[in-house]
Amino acid sequence: MASKEKNLSKLNFLNWILIIAISLFLGLIVVYFSNIFDLDTTKKADWGTFGDFVGGTLNPIFALFSLFAIIYTIKIQTKELELSREELEATRKELEGSRIAQQEQSESLKLQNEATKLQMFENTFFQLLHQHNKYLDLLIEQKAINQINIRLFNYNQNDGSPECACDINDVYLNFKEINQKNRVIKNYYMILFQLLKFLDEKSKNEIINIKQYSNIARALINDEILRLLAINCEAYSFGEYKEYIEKYAFFEHIYIDNKNIETETILNILSKYKKEAFGQNKNILEIINLLE
Repeated sequence: MASKEKNLSKLNFLNWILIIAISLFLGLIVVYFSNIFDLDTTKKADWGTFGDFVGGTLNPIFALFSLFAIIYTIKIQTKELELSREELEATRKELEGSRIAQQEQSESLKLQNEATKLQMFENTFFQLLHQHNKYLDLLIEQKAINQINIRLFNYNQNDGSPECACDINDVYLNFKEINQKNRVIKNYYMILFQLLKFLDEKSKNEIINIKQYSNIARALINDEILRLLAINCEAYSFGEYKEYIEKYAFFEHIYIDNKNIETETILNILSKYKKEAFGQNKNILEIINLLE
């Protein structure tokens, strides 16, 4: 409203200049024509001179009024430009504030999205881990590991000691036969594979420390199951399974007893894995290096 009133006052000033100029011009025209028609030729010539005088006088006056109008217009435009700059600056600050608010909102949504992704990941991971632990408990309850060792390495059933070393191919064949008869063993290693596969698929997500979760799964598995895991992958030529074991150093804490007869067989099987599978386990790496 105040801006409208200011604009009207500015226009009124220009209008008054125009009115005065037009009034002067019309006034002189009226005076001139009202007198010139009643005079003789001599007097009309004098009035012609007077007309030239008036024209010479009005022209600079009109020019002066025009100059005033132009100066005043420039002044108005300058003020308008200043106001426009101020409004633009205020608008820029508002937009900047809006941009910052949107950026903060975007960051908040990003964090919320990352938290949701992490929660979904952990829900799936711990569900798979629960199934893994369920079958691991079944293996222990059924004493399946002891039965496998008896079959694979010709253990003496009286004192539990191995009677002789075995050929690797025989070990693979025996392991496959056991898997066909005992579904718990097969299911356990398949669930472990799905767990590692799930972790590997999520390894590209920057917000998730996959190594931390693979270490949780690895910590639940004892030496005997790790040895059978090595046999499982080689018996079935399961390359993808091997890659996960190597990538996440699943054999880093495996222990090999040099006094056992089956040690040579197990070491030969383990030597087929890349050194990354053993992480920082220097002892077993030294033993495997001797076999190469």
